[in-house]
Amino acid sequence: MRAPRGGQEISVASLSEVTGVSSITIRRASPTWRRPACSAAQLVADDESVIVDNGTTRYAVALRLAGRPLTTLALSLHAAAALAAVPGCEVVVPGGTVETDSLACTGTQVLETIRSMHVDVTVLGACLASPLTGLTSTSLKDARVKRAAIDAATRRRVLVVSADKLTRTSSFRLGSRTS
Repeated sequence: MRAPRGGQEISVASLSEVTGVSSITIRRASPTWRRPACSAAQLVADDESVIVDNGTTRYAVALRLAGRPLTTLALSLHAAAALAAVPGCEVVVPGGTVETDSLACTGTQVLETIRSMHVDVTVLGACLASPLTGLTSTSLKDARVKRAAIDAATRRRVLVVSADKLTRTSSFRLGSRTS
């Protein structure tokens, strides 16, 4: 995401540095997440079980799923709070270590919780996605969590990413390109 600055663009990191506001807060305030989040939420049927991945777009999906009759495993405290804010949704949090800023749940306890479940749908994010190299993450521990979430889904895997992530790649693979 980039914000205009006198005809130029400023990155989220720069905007965060200038304003003192966390990058996750800046991304969460952006209206660009609304359309993909609405579309992704519509792919989840009532009474299904769902894993909601961490990240700002998945937080926006969680806001749209709140109040619906679902069983959800939220992989961030942001998503868990959004889902639990309205009665109707059963919200499970996997435990583990919570990262600063993103409030993502990580670690072996998260992997064990995900691996103990079979869910209908995983709403997934990727740090970067390239048609040539597939889905990747900037950290090994995040890639492991995302791979486990992909494997846990029995019906659908819904990738929700912003367009700027579709042309780049990173080091840790969580999904391969399909032929």
